[in-house]
Amino acid sequence: MLRRAWLSFLFASALAFPARAQVDLPRALVEAARAAPAGRRLPRVLSNRADGRVSLLAERLDAAQPWPPFVTPLGGKWAALELEPERLPELYEAHPGFRFEWSPGRRLLMDRADGWVRASLARAQSGRSGKGVVIGIVDSGVDVAHADLRRAGGSTRVRWFLDFSRPVLGRHPELEAELGCGSQNDCAVYSAEDIDELIANGVTGDEPRDSVGHGTHVASLAAGNGLSSSPPRYVGVAPEAELMVAKVTATGSGISDADIVRAAEFLFARADELGAPAVLNLSLGSNFGPHDGSSALERALSELIGPAHPGRALVLAAGNSGGLYVDPAGRYPAPLGVHTELHLPAGDVARLPIVTPDRGSGGAGIDGWIELRSGDSVSLALELDGQTLLGPVAPGEAASEARGELEVTLQGQTDSPLSNPSARFLIRGSWPASSSFSLRVEGHGTLGVWLEGSGALDPTSSLGPLVPLALKEGTVNVPASSPELLAVGATLNRTDWIDSDGTPISMPAHGALAEAPLDTTA
Repeated sequence: MLRRAWLSFLFASALAFPARAQVDLPRALVEAARAAPAGRRLPRVLSNRADGRVSLLAERLDAAQPWPPFVTPLGGKWAALELEPERLPELYEAHPGFRFEWSPGRRLLMDRADGWVRASLARAQSGRSGKGVVIGIVDSGVDVAHADLRRAGGSTRVRWFLDFSRPVLGRHPELEAELGCGSQNDCAVYSAEDIDELIANGVTGDEPRDSVGHGTHVASLAAGNGLSSSPPRYVGVAPEAELMVAKVTATGSGISDADIVRAAEFLFARADELGAPAVLNLSLGSNFGPHDGSSALERALSELIGPAHPGRALVLAAGNSGGLYVDPAGRYPAPLGVHTELHLPAGDVARLPIVTPDRGSGGAGIDGWIELRSGDSVSLALELDGQTLLGPVAPGEAASEARGELEVTLQGQTDSPLSNPSARFLIRGSWPASSSFSLRVEGHGTLGVWLEGSGALDPTSSLGPLVPLALKEGTVNVPASSPELLAVGATLNRTDWIDSDGTPISMPAHGALAEAPLDTTA
Protein backbone atom coordinates (compact mmCIF):
# COMPACT_ATOMS: atom_id res chain seq x y z
CA MET A 1 0.00 0.00 0.00
CA LEU A 2 1.32 3.42 -0.91
CA ARG A 3 2.34 5.62 2.00
CA ARG A 4 0.91 9.14 2.38
CA ALA A 5 -0.58 9.23 -1.10
CA TRP A 6 -1.26 12.97 -0.89
CA LEU A 7 2.01 13.91 0.83
CA SER A 8 3.58 15.27 -2.33
CA PHE A 9 0.75 17.73 -2.81
CA LEU A 10 1.29 19.23 0.63
CA PHE A 11 4.66 20.37 -0.66
CA ALA A 12 3.32 21.66 -4.00
CA SER A 13 4.84 25.05 -4.80
CA ALA A 14 4.87 27.70 -7.50
CA LEU A 15 8.63 27.42 -8.03
CA ALA A 16 9.55 27.94 -11.68
CA PHE A 17 11.15 25.02 -13.49
CA PRO A 18 14.29 26.26 -15.26
CA ALA A 19 14.82 22.91 -16.96
CA ARG A 20 16.05 22.90 -20.53
CA ALA A 21 14.83 19.41 -21.21
CA GLN A 22 14.36 17.42 -24.36
CA VAL A 23 13.58 13.72 -24.54
CA ASP A 24 13.80 11.64 -27.73
CA LEU A 25 10.81 9.34 -27.26
CA PRO A 26 11.00 7.49 -30.62
CA ARG A 27 14.65 6.59 -30.01
CA ALA A 28 13.86 5.27 -26.54
CA LEU A 29 10.99 3.16 -27.86
CA VAL A 30 13.13 1.80 -30.69
CA GLU A 31 15.69 0.65 -28.12
CA ALA A 32 12.96 -0.83 -25.94
CA ALA A 33 11.49 -2.71 -28.91
CA ARG A 34 14.92 -4.16 -29.76
CA ALA A 35 15.20 -5.54 -26.23
CA ALA A 36 11.64 -6.92 -26.26
CA PRO A 37 10.57 -10.37 -27.49
CA ALA A 38 10.47 -10.85 -31.25
CA GLY A 39 7.41 -9.42 -32.95
CA ARG A 40 6.97 -6.50 -30.55
CA ARG A 41 5.90 -3.49 -32.62
CA LEU A 42 6.45 0.18 -32.01
CA PRO A 43 3.50 1.94 -30.33
CA ARG A 44 0.90 3.26 -32.75
CA VAL A 45 0.81 6.54 -30.81
CA LEU A 46 3.96 7.64 -32.66
CA SER A 47 2.00 7.77 -35.92
CA ASN A 48 0.96 11.42 -35.94
CA ARG A 49 0.11 11.65 -39.66
CA ALA A 50 -3.22 10.64 -41.17
CA ASP A 51 -1.53 7.94 -43.27
CA GLY A 52 0.19 6.38 -40.24
CA ARG A 53 3.63 7.93 -40.72
CA VAL A 54 5.69 9.60 -38.02
CA SER A 55 6.46 13.33 -38.36
CA LEU A 56 9.76 14.55 -36.88
CA LEU A 57 11.83 17.70 -36.65
CA ALA A 58 15.50 16.92 -37.36
CA GLU A 59 18.33 18.96 -35.87
CA ARG A 60 21.80 18.53 -37.41
CA LEU A 61 24.31 18.49 -34.56
CA ASP A 62 27.38 18.23 -36.82
CA ALA A 63 27.43 20.59 -39.82
CA ALA A 64 29.74 18.17 -41.65
CA GLN A 65 27.06 15.47 -41.68
CA PRO A 66 25.07 15.29 -44.94
CA TRP A 67 21.29 15.50 -44.69
CA PRO A 68 19.47 12.19 -45.09
CA PRO A 69 18.08 11.97 -48.65
CA PHE A 70 14.44 11.98 -47.56
CA VAL A 71 14.28 15.16 -45.43
CA THR A 72 13.01 18.65 -46.29
CA PRO A 73 15.65 21.22 -45.20
CA LEU A 74 14.11 24.20 -43.39
CA GLY A 75 17.16 26.44 -43.28
CA GLY A 76 20.11 26.38 -40.87
CA LYS A 77 20.39 23.17 -38.88
CA TRP A 78 16.72 22.17 -39.14
CA ALA A 79 14.79 19.81 -41.41
CA ALA A 80 11.42 18.06 -41.46
CA LEU A 81 10.78 14.44 -42.30
CA GLU A 82 7.96 11.94 -42.38
CA LEU A 83 8.49 8.19 -42.49
CA GLU A 84 6.84 4.89 -41.62
CA PRO A 85 7.29 3.78 -37.97
CA GLU A 86 9.13 0.61 -39.02
CA ARG A 87 11.85 2.77 -40.60
CA LEU A 88 12.73 4.47 -37.31
CA PRO A 89 15.41 1.91 -36.31
CA GLU A 90 17.10 2.43 -39.68
CA LEU A 91 16.93 6.21 -39.24
CA TYR A 92 18.65 6.23 -35.86
CA GLU A 93 21.29 3.71 -36.86
CA ALA A 94 22.23 5.44 -40.12
CA HIS A 95 22.23 9.05 -38.88
CA PRO A 96 23.91 9.40 -35.46
CA GLY A 97 24.84 13.04 -36.07
CA PHE A 98 21.25 14.22 -35.74
CA ARG A 99 18.70 14.80 -33.00
CA PHE A 100 15.09 13.97 -33.90
CA GLU A 101 12.20 15.41 -31.89
CA TRP A 102 8.66 14.05 -31.93
CA SER A 103 5.55 15.62 -30.46
CA PRO A 104 1.86 14.80 -30.55
CA GLY A 105 -0.16 17.22 -32.65
CA ARG A 106 -0.59 20.82 -31.57
CA ARG A 107 -4.08 22.34 -31.56
CA LEU A 108 -5.62 25.67 -32.41
CA LEU A 109 -5.81 28.30 -29.66
CA MET A 110 -7.30 31.77 -29.15
CA ASP A 111 -10.81 30.58 -30.05
CA ARG A 112 -12.32 32.64 -27.20
CA ALA A 113 -11.28 36.15 -28.22
CA ASP A 114 -13.74 38.99 -27.72
CA GLY A 115 -14.06 42.62 -28.73
CA TRP A 116 -11.60 44.09 -26.27
CA VAL A 117 -8.67 44.44 -28.69
CA ARG A 118 -9.70 48.10 -29.37
CA ALA A 119 -8.48 48.01 -32.96
CA SER A 120 -9.90 51.41 -33.95
CA LEU A 121 -8.16 53.08 -31.00
CA ALA A 122 -4.87 51.42 -31.96
CA ARG A 123 -5.15 52.75 -35.53
CA ALA A 124 -6.15 56.24 -34.38
CA GLN A 125 -3.30 56.57 -31.88
CA SER A 126 -0.61 55.10 -34.14
CA GLY A 127 -1.77 56.61 -37.41
CA ARG A 128 -1.04 53.26 -39.07
CA SER A 129 -3.22 50.70 -40.80
CA GLY A 130 -0.80 47.97 -41.83
CA LYS A 131 -0.07 49.34 -45.30
CA GLY A 132 3.18 47.95 -46.65
CA VAL A 133 3.34 45.19 -44.02
CA VAL A 134 2.75 41.45 -44.42
CA ILE A 135 0.69 39.59 -41.82
CA GLY A 136 1.17 35.83 -41.95
CA ILE A 137 -1.50 33.50 -40.56
CA VAL A 138 -0.30 29.97 -39.67
CA ASP A 139 -3.61 28.36 -38.81
CA SER A 140 -6.57 26.53 -40.38
CA GLY A 141 -6.42 28.62 -43.56
CA VAL A 142 -8.77 31.50 -44.37
CA ASP A 143 -11.97 31.93 -46.36
CA VAL A 144 -10.41 33.62 -49.40
CA ALA A 145 -13.88 34.51 -50.73
CA HIS A 146 -14.78 36.54 -47.63
CA ALA A 147 -15.21 40.22 -48.50
CA ASP A 148 -13.27 41.39 -45.42
CA LEU A 149 -10.15 39.68 -46.82
CA ARG A 150 -10.52 41.13 -50.33
CA ARG A 151 -9.91 44.58 -51.80
CA ALA A 152 -12.67 46.99 -52.77
CA GLY A 153 -12.41 45.83 -56.38
CA GLY A 154 -12.85 42.19 -55.36
CA SER A 155 -9.29 40.91 -55.76
CA THR A 156 -7.78 38.87 -52.94
CA ARG A 157 -5.49 40.35 -50.30
CA VAL A 158 -3.86 36.92 -49.79
CA ARG A 159 -0.53 37.11 -51.65
CA TRP A 160 0.39 33.45 -50.97
CA PHE A 161 -1.54 30.49 -49.56
CA LEU A 162 0.20 27.26 -48.49
CA ASP A 163 -2.27 24.39 -48.00
CA PHE A 164 -1.14 21.16 -46.29
CA SER A 165 -4.58 19.58 -46.80
CA ARG A 166 -4.37 19.31 -50.60
CA PRO A 167 -2.07 17.44 -52.97
CA VAL A 168 0.52 19.22 -55.04
CA LEU A 169 -0.95 21.45 -57.79
CA GLY A 170 2.12 21.99 -59.93
CA ARG A 171 1.44 25.72 -60.35
CA HIS A 172 4.66 26.61 -58.48
CA PRO A 173 6.84 23.49 -58.77
CA GLU A 174 10.04 25.03 -57.40
CA LEU A 175 8.35 26.27 -54.23
CA GLU A 176 6.48 22.99 -53.79
CA ALA A 177 9.72 21.03 -54.22
CA GLU A 178 11.42 23.13 -51.52
CA LEU A 179 8.60 22.23 -49.13
CA GLY A 180 8.71 18.53 -49.98
CA CYS A 181 5.24 18.66 -51.51
CA GLY A 182 4.39 15.42 -53.26
CA SER A 183 7.44 13.46 -52.10
CA GLN A 184 7.06 13.52 -48.32
CA ASN A 185 3.62 15.01 -47.74
CA ASP A 186 0.67 16.68 -49.42
CA CYS A 187 0.84 20.43 -49.87
CA ALA A 188 -0.25 22.94 -52.47
CA VAL A 189 0.98 26.48 -53.15
CA TYR A 190 -1.32 29.24 -54.46
CA SER A 191 -0.37 32.76 -55.49
CA ALA A 192 -2.77 35.73 -55.40
CA GLU A 193 -3.31 35.30 -59.16
CA ASP A 194 -4.21 31.64 -58.65
CA ILE A 195 -6.73 32.54 -55.93
CA ASP A 196 -8.40 35.25 -58.02
CA GLU A 197 -8.68 32.84 -60.94
CA LEU A 198 -10.27 30.11 -58.79
CA ILE A 199 -12.75 32.52 -57.15
CA ALA A 200 -13.85 33.81 -60.57
CA ASN A 201 -14.19 30.47 -62.38
CA GLY A 202 -17.62 29.67 -60.96
CA VAL A 203 -16.51 26.31 -59.54
CA THR A 204 -17.41 25.86 -55.87
CA GLY A 205 -14.73 24.56 -53.53
CA ASP A 206 -11.68 24.49 -55.79
CA GLU A 207 -10.14 27.54 -54.12
CA PRO A 208 -8.21 27.11 -50.83
CA ARG A 209 -10.61 27.13 -47.90
CA ASP A 210 -10.94 27.27 -44.12
CA SER A 211 -13.29 24.46 -43.13
CA VAL A 212 -12.67 25.11 -39.42
CA GLY A 213 -13.17 28.89 -39.36
CA HIS A 214 -10.48 29.55 -36.78
CA GLY A 215 -7.94 30.99 -39.22
CA THR A 216 -10.54 33.31 -40.76
CA HIS A 217 -11.43 34.53 -37.28
CA VAL A 218 -7.78 35.22 -36.47
CA ALA A 219 -7.12 36.90 -39.83
CA SER A 220 -10.15 39.16 -39.43
CA LEU A 221 -8.99 40.36 -36.01
CA ALA A 222 -5.54 41.13 -37.40
CA ALA A 223 -6.37 42.52 -40.84
CA GLY A 224 -10.08 42.43 -41.74
CA ASN A 225 -11.15 45.57 -43.64
CA GLY A 226 -14.88 45.42 -42.87
CA LEU A 227 -15.99 45.45 -46.53
CA SER A 228 -18.48 42.64 -45.94
CA SER A 229 -20.88 45.29 -44.59
CA SER A 230 -21.68 48.84 -45.58
CA PRO A 231 -20.52 50.98 -43.97
CA PRO A 232 -17.51 48.82 -42.92
CA ARG A 233 -18.25 47.44 -39.46
CA TYR A 234 -15.90 44.65 -38.39
CA VAL A 235 -12.47 46.18 -39.02
CA GLY A 236 -9.26 44.59 -37.72
CA VAL A 237 -6.13 46.20 -36.38
CA ALA A 238 -4.29 46.43 -39.74
CA PRO A 239 -6.95 46.54 -42.49
CA GLU A 240 -4.50 47.54 -45.24
CA ALA A 241 -1.90 44.84 -44.57
CA GLU A 242 -1.04 42.20 -47.15
CA LEU A 243 -1.92 38.65 -46.07
CA MET A 244 -0.04 35.39 -46.42
CA VAL A 245 -1.63 32.21 -45.13
CA ALA A 246 -0.59 28.64 -44.29
CA LYS A 247 -3.21 25.97 -43.59
CA VAL A 248 -1.53 23.49 -41.25
CA THR A 249 -4.59 21.56 -39.99
CA ALA A 250 -4.11 18.47 -42.10
CA THR A 251 -2.07 15.82 -40.28
CA GLY A 252 -4.90 13.68 -38.91
CA SER A 253 -3.61 13.89 -35.33
CA GLY A 254 -3.36 17.61 -34.76
CA ILE A 255 -0.85 20.04 -36.23
CA SER A 256 2.68 18.71 -36.64
CA ASP A 257 5.69 20.70 -35.47
CA ALA A 258 7.36 20.04 -38.83
CA ASP A 259 4.50 21.69 -40.73
CA ILE A 260 4.52 24.70 -38.38
CA VAL A 261 8.21 25.36 -39.11
CA ARG A 262 7.73 24.63 -42.84
CA ALA A 263 4.92 27.20 -42.94
CA ALA A 264 6.76 29.90 -40.99
CA GLU A 265 9.90 29.60 -43.13
CA PHE A 266 7.83 29.69 -46.35
CA LEU A 267 5.82 32.79 -45.39
CA PHE A 268 8.87 34.74 -44.19
CA ALA A 269 10.70 33.89 -47.42
CA ARG A 270 7.80 35.18 -49.55
CA ALA A 271 7.70 38.42 -47.52
CA ASP A 272 11.45 38.84 -48.05
CA GLU A 273 10.87 38.59 -51.80
CA LEU A 274 8.43 41.51 -51.51
CA GLY A 275 10.91 43.49 -49.41
CA ALA A 276 8.21 43.93 -46.77
CA PRO A 277 8.37 43.56 -42.98
CA ALA A 278 6.33 40.62 -41.78
CA VAL A 279 4.69 39.47 -38.57
CA LEU A 280 3.43 35.89 -38.33
CA ASN A 281 0.62 34.90 -36.00
CA LEU A 282 0.54 31.35 -34.61
CA SER A 283 -2.58 30.85 -32.50
CA LEU A 284 -1.73 27.21 -31.85
CA GLY A 285 0.16 25.09 -29.35
CA SER A 286 -0.28 22.63 -26.48
CA ASN A 287 0.78 21.83 -22.92
CA PHE A 288 3.10 19.04 -24.11
CA GLY A 289 6.79 19.87 -24.02
CA PRO A 290 9.37 21.75 -21.98
CA HIS A 291 7.98 25.11 -20.88
CA ASP A 292 11.25 27.00 -21.16
CA GLY A 293 11.82 27.51 -24.87
CA SER A 294 14.08 24.48 -25.36
CA SER A 295 11.77 22.37 -27.52
CA ALA A 296 12.88 21.81 -31.10
CA LEU A 297 9.79 23.69 -32.31
CA GLU A 298 10.63 26.79 -30.28
CA ARG A 299 14.32 26.77 -31.13
CA ALA A 300 13.61 26.31 -34.84
CA LEU A 301 11.09 29.16 -34.85
CA SER A 302 13.49 31.39 -32.92
CA GLU A 303 16.13 30.99 -35.63
CA LEU A 304 13.74 32.56 -38.17
CA ILE A 305 13.75 35.91 -36.32
CA GLY A 306 16.23 38.07 -34.42
CA PRO A 307 19.14 40.34 -35.45
CA ALA A 308 19.96 38.21 -38.49
CA HIS A 309 16.41 38.72 -39.82
CA PRO A 310 15.40 42.37 -39.39
CA GLY A 311 11.76 43.18 -40.07
CA ARG A 312 10.44 39.83 -38.84
CA ALA A 313 8.33 39.02 -35.78
CA LEU A 314 6.53 35.94 -34.48
CA VAL A 315 3.46 36.31 -32.26
CA LEU A 316 1.99 33.29 -30.48
CA ALA A 317 -1.11 32.71 -28.39
CA ALA A 318 -0.33 32.10 -24.72
CA GLY A 319 -3.17 29.57 -24.71
CA ASN A 320 -6.36 28.74 -22.85
CA SER A 321 -4.87 26.49 -20.16
CA GLY A 322 -5.15 28.72 -17.09
CA GLY A 323 -8.62 27.57 -16.05
CA LEU A 324 -9.01 26.22 -12.49
CA TYR A 325 -12.01 24.19 -11.37
CA VAL A 326 -13.61 22.81 -8.21
CA ASP A 327 -15.10 19.33 -7.89
CA PRO A 328 -18.40 19.85 -6.00
CA ALA A 329 -18.21 16.27 -4.74
CA GLY A 330 -14.93 17.04 -2.98
CA ARG A 331 -13.20 13.89 -4.24
CA TYR A 332 -9.96 15.74 -5.04
CA PRO A 333 -8.11 18.66 -3.42
CA ALA A 334 -9.08 21.87 -5.21
CA PRO A 335 -8.46 23.37 -7.60
CA LEU A 336 -8.24 21.12 -10.66
CA GLY A 337 -6.31 22.17 -13.77
CA VAL A 338 -3.81 21.03 -16.39
CA HIS A 339 -0.64 21.74 -14.38
CA THR A 340 0.67 21.02 -10.92
CA GLU A 341 3.98 20.72 -9.08
CA LEU A 342 4.83 18.23 -6.38
CA HIS A 343 7.70 17.35 -4.09
CA LEU A 344 8.55 13.78 -3.17
CA PRO A 345 10.84 13.22 -0.14
CA ALA A 346 13.49 10.53 -0.51
CA GLY A 347 12.07 7.01 -0.55
CA ASP A 348 8.43 8.10 -0.62
CA VAL A 349 5.64 7.07 -2.98
CA ALA A 350 2.74 9.15 -4.24
CA ARG A 351 -0.11 8.88 -6.71
CA LEU A 352 -1.18 11.75 -8.92
CA PRO A 353 -4.81 11.21 -10.03
CA ILE A 354 -5.70 12.08 -13.62
CA VAL A 355 -9.26 13.36 -13.60
CA THR A 356 -11.47 13.22 -16.72
CA PRO A 357 -14.77 14.69 -15.49
CA ASP A 358 -16.57 15.28 -18.79
CA ARG A 359 -15.04 12.86 -21.25
CA GLY A 360 -17.25 12.47 -24.29
CA SER A 361 -17.86 9.30 -26.23
CA GLY A 362 -15.30 7.71 -28.52
CA GLY A 363 -11.56 7.32 -28.29
CA ALA A 364 -9.51 9.76 -26.25
CA GLY A 365 -5.92 10.69 -25.64
CA ILE A 366 -3.95 11.99 -22.65
CA ASP A 367 -0.42 13.33 -23.12
CA GLY A 368 1.60 13.97 -19.97
CA TRP A 369 4.83 15.97 -19.75
CA ILE A 370 6.95 15.76 -16.58
CA GLU A 371 9.91 17.98 -15.70
CA LEU A 372 12.40 17.32 -12.89
CA ARG A 373 15.54 18.90 -11.46
CA SER A 374 19.16 17.86 -11.59
CA GLY A 375 19.84 15.29 -8.91
CA ASP A 376 16.25 13.97 -8.82
CA SER A 377 15.70 10.24 -9.26
CA VAL A 378 12.21 8.79 -9.65
CA SER A 379 10.57 5.73 -11.14
CA LEU A 380 7.17 6.09 -12.79
CA ALA A 381 4.17 3.83 -13.34
CA LEU A 382 0.66 4.25 -14.75
CA GLU A 383 -2.30 2.82 -12.88
CA LEU A 384 -5.88 2.17 -13.94
CA ASP A 385 -8.39 1.94 -11.08
CA GLY A 386 -5.59 1.43 -8.58
CA GLN A 387 -3.98 -1.47 -10.47
CA THR A 388 -0.63 -1.17 -12.21
CA LEU A 389 -1.12 -0.82 -15.95
CA LEU A 390 2.47 -0.12 -17.01
CA GLY A 391 5.74 0.16 -15.11
CA PRO A 392 7.41 0.94 -12.88
CA VAL A 393 9.86 2.46 -15.35
CA ALA A 394 13.25 3.43 -13.93
CA PRO A 395 15.31 6.41 -15.12
CA GLY A 396 16.52 5.86 -18.66
CA GLU A 397 13.88 3.23 -19.47
CA ALA A 398 10.83 3.29 -21.74
CA ALA A 399 7.93 0.90 -22.14
CA SER A 400 4.58 0.53 -23.88
CA GLU A 401 1.59 -1.74 -23.41
CA ALA A 402 -1.53 -2.43 -25.48
CA ARG A 403 -4.68 -3.90 -23.93
CA GLY A 404 -7.47 -4.16 -26.44
CA GLU A 405 -8.42 -0.63 -27.53
CA LEU A 406 -6.15 0.96 -24.93
CA GLU A 407 -2.46 1.72 -25.49
CA VAL A 408 -0.15 3.37 -22.95
CA THR A 409 3.45 4.51 -23.38
CA LEU A 410 5.78 5.68 -20.64
CA GLN A 411 9.27 7.12 -20.84
CA GLY A 412 11.10 7.37 -17.58
CA GLN A 413 13.32 10.16 -16.35
CA THR A 414 15.87 10.92 -19.05
CA ASP A 415 18.82 13.30 -19.08
CA SER A 416 19.30 15.62 -22.03
CA PRO A 417 22.21 17.54 -23.54
CA LEU A 418 19.94 20.56 -23.11
CA SER A 419 20.15 20.10 -19.31
CA ASN A 420 17.65 18.98 -16.70
CA PRO A 421 15.80 15.64 -16.89
CA SER A 422 12.23 15.10 -18.04
CA ALA A 423 9.79 12.27 -18.73
CA ARG A 424 6.48 11.75 -20.49
CA PHE A 425 3.50 9.42 -20.78
CA LEU A 426 0.92 8.89 -23.53
CA ILE A 427 -2.50 7.25 -23.26
CA ARG A 428 -4.62 6.43 -26.32
CA GLY A 429 -7.86 4.54 -26.86
CA SER A 430 -11.01 3.76 -24.92
CA TRP A 431 -11.67 2.88 -21.29
CA PRO A 432 -14.80 2.62 -19.11
CA ALA A 433 -16.33 5.96 -18.12
CA SER A 434 -16.17 4.89 -14.46
CA SER A 435 -12.43 4.17 -14.62
CA SER A 436 -9.61 6.58 -13.83
CA PHE A 437 -5.84 6.75 -14.27
CA SER A 438 -3.11 7.69 -11.82
CA LEU A 439 0.58 8.42 -12.21
CA ARG A 440 2.57 6.66 -9.49
CA VAL A 441 5.90 8.25 -8.55
CA GLU A 442 8.55 6.69 -6.30
CA GLY A 443 11.95 8.05 -5.28
CA HIS A 444 12.86 11.65 -4.55
CA GLY A 445 12.45 14.80 -6.58
CA THR A 446 10.47 17.93 -7.40
CA LEU A 447 8.24 17.43 -10.41
CA GLY A 448 6.22 19.67 -12.69
CA VAL A 449 3.39 17.90 -14.56
CA TRP A 450 1.36 19.15 -17.55
CA LEU A 451 -1.55 17.37 -19.27
CA GLU A 452 -2.95 17.71 -22.78
CA GLY A 453 -6.10 15.97 -24.06
CA SER A 454 -7.22 14.87 -27.52
CA GLY A 455 -10.15 13.08 -29.10
CA ALA A 456 -13.01 12.90 -26.59
CA LEU A 457 -10.78 14.89 -24.20
CA ASP A 458 -9.90 17.69 -26.61
CA PRO A 459 -10.05 20.96 -24.64
CA THR A 460 -12.08 22.61 -27.41
CA SER A 461 -15.02 20.34 -26.56
CA SER A 462 -14.41 19.42 -22.91
CA LEU A 463 -12.33 20.43 -19.90
CA GLY A 464 -9.83 17.76 -20.91
CA PRO A 465 -7.71 15.79 -18.41
CA LEU A 466 -7.06 17.55 -15.09
CA VAL A 467 -4.87 17.12 -11.99
CA PRO A 468 -5.63 18.14 -8.36
CA LEU A 469 -4.02 21.11 -6.60
CA ALA A 470 -3.39 22.77 -9.93
CA LEU A 471 -1.48 25.99 -10.55
CA LYS A 472 -2.35 28.76 -12.98
CA GLU A 473 1.31 29.76 -13.04
CA GLY A 474 3.28 27.81 -15.63
CA THR A 475 0.39 27.30 -18.06
CA VAL A 476 1.66 29.36 -21.02
CA ASN A 477 1.51 26.88 -23.90
CA VAL A 478 4.36 25.58 -26.04
CA PRO A 479 5.68 27.22 -28.28
CA ALA A 480 4.71 30.53 -26.62
CA SER A 481 6.96 29.74 -23.64
CA SER A 482 10.07 30.63 -25.64
CA PRO A 483 11.75 33.85 -24.43
CA GLU A 484 12.65 34.69 -28.05
CA LEU A 485 9.02 34.81 -29.25
CA LEU A 486 6.13 37.17 -28.47
CA ALA A 487 3.47 35.49 -26.33
CA VAL A 488 0.10 37.24 -26.26
CA GLY A 489 -2.36 36.50 -23.49
CA ALA A 490 -5.55 38.01 -22.09
CA THR A 491 -6.50 40.38 -19.32
CA LEU A 492 -9.85 40.55 -17.56
CA ASN A 493 -11.31 43.96 -16.76
CA ARG A 494 -14.26 42.72 -14.69
CA THR A 495 -15.55 39.52 -13.13
CA ASP A 496 -19.27 40.37 -12.87
CA TRP A 497 -21.55 42.05 -15.43
CA ILE A 498 -25.00 42.03 -17.05
CA ASP A 499 -25.06 40.78 -20.64
CA SER A 500 -27.15 42.19 -23.53
CA ASP A 501 -30.07 39.92 -22.59
CA GLY A 502 -30.08 41.22 -19.01
CA THR A 503 -28.59 38.01 -17.61
CA PRO A 504 -26.13 38.37 -14.70
CA ILE A 505 -22.73 36.86 -15.56
CA SER A 506 -20.11 35.96 -12.95
CA MET A 507 -16.57 34.86 -13.68
CA PRO A 508 -15.39 33.05 -10.53
CA ALA A 509 -11.81 32.40 -9.54
CA HIS A 510 -12.57 28.67 -9.86
CA GLY A 511 -15.07 27.15 -12.26
CA ALA A 512 -17.29 24.14 -11.64
CA LEU A 513 -16.81 20.75 -13.23
CA ALA A 514 -20.51 20.62 -14.09
CA GLU A 515 -21.53 23.19 -16.73
CA ALA A 516 -18.22 24.98 -16.26
CA PRO A 517 -17.77 28.48 -17.73
CA LEU A 518 -15.46 28.76 -20.73
CA ASP A 519 -12.67 29.99 -18.48
CA THR A 520 -12.00 31.22 -14.98
CA THR A 521 -10.30 34.46 -14.01
CA ALA A 522 -7.56 35.15 -16.57
